[in-house]
Amino acid sequence: MIAIRYKPLRNGGYSIYLDIYSAGKRERKFPGLRSSKDYSKTKFISKEDFEAVEKAKQIARELSGENSDNQKKGKEAIPSLVEFIQSQISKAGKIRSTNQSLVKHLRLFNGKKDVPFNIISGKWIKSFESYLNEHLAESSINNLLFTLKGIFNHAIESCYLKANPLSAYKHNHHSNHVRPYLTDLEIEALASTSTTFNPVTRQAFFFALHSGLTWEQVSTLLWEQIKTDKKKKKEVWTVTVNGHLNHAIYINELSASAIEVLKEVAKTDVCSGKINVCELKGNVFKRLPNKPNVNIRIRLWGAMAEIERNVCFSMARNTYAMKHVEKGMVKGQLRRLLNVSRTQTVKVYERMNKNKSL
Repeated sequence: MIAIRYKPLRNGGYSIYLDIYSAGKRERKFPGLRSSKDYSKTKFISKEDFEAVEKAKQIARELSGENSDNQKKGKEAIPSLVEFIQSQISKAGKIRSTNQSLVKHLRLFNGKKDVPFNIISGKWIKSFESYLNEHLAESSINNLLFTLKGIFNHAIESCYLKANPLSAYKHNHHSNHVRPYLTDLEIEALASTSTTFNPVTRQAFFFALHSGLTWEQVSTLLWEQIKTDKKKKKEVWTVTVNGHLNHAIYINELSASAIEVLKEVAKTDVCSGKINVCELKGNVFKRLPNKPNVNIRIRLWGAMAEIERNVCFSMARNTYAMKHVEKGMVKGQLRRLLNVSRTQTVKVYERMNKNKSL
């Protein structure tokens, strides 16, 4: 704010001063202008003082514009955390899914608002980590916090932060990584616990548990991918999925438990008692919510079953893999069964089984 002030002179007349108020402080500026009267309380300006008063007003307007610009520049000089992350993405020229996920969860955690740097502290980090524990798996939390640690280091270099609240955080590499899976008792607890939400979520989870398919494969599974055949007077059901190894297409034989889930789903699609898979069309698991909503329902389901940890959809595939490792399946067969290209993925399950038996 800028105010024009008239100071009386000893020899008569007035000096025109500009009082500039900024951040609670007053700065006085004398533009070298004088008038015969004090015009602070009157609108009428005499002809002899008109030029001086108008010039003082013009200088005040110019200074007011500069002051406003400086305030805007000051605000722009300190971006929010989300804006800073986006600027880092622009500089790198690459859009990483981890960065996008971090921005998404920062906004959700802070009520869809930007996160200013001045609220970031050790307490804020603990609160954010608690939020992540409720919504994401351990590996995802690990990646997001390690990414955030690097962003804080860049913010310190830009003088937006004084210290990194995640400086002591260490990345859990795959050698130490544990994939959560369900025990037999926990599976029985889930099966015996009734739920009120759409049964398709339960069916999709149990199908993944008995087939080892990923969320992406289950959520997009079509009846056209399910085939039935008879081998040695035994009915065999198979599922055709796209694998990652050399972009191959895999045909996996389904277990009896997985077939029972499909038969239960098919009953809602056909009127007669006999099920003919060849006649069924479209998605197997119709009206299945998106993954975040499915995980919310599964987490609630786990709590109702009195399982003392967060249950998520990915635990179904991990449980399927662990059961085969416990039976002594070799790495090559398990990698083929899970349709993965990296041997490291299979080694994680083998290491987990070894540590469990110690």
